[in-house]
Amino acid sequence: MFTARAEFDRRVSEIEEYIDYLERLEKQGGISVTLMNTMKSSALLMMYNLVESTMTNAMQDIFDHIRTTKIGR
Repeated sequence: MFTARAEFDRRVSEIEEYIDYLERLEKQGGISVTLMNTMKSSALLMMYNLVESTMTNAMQDIFDHIRTTKIGR
């Protein structure tokens, strides 16, 4: 389970950094609305991928734990 948590924390920090970057760009102005919307959509996809990968990694860690401890035998 530690592996899933470490990967989650790493991805969260990347997403937070990207969102902070978008906020700075938006305050500066000079970027087209279409481009800004595309970049915001990318942030949403990053969050979706975070949830998906976290669940996949957590299930894999649980499966590995069950297999190595031979639960149910």
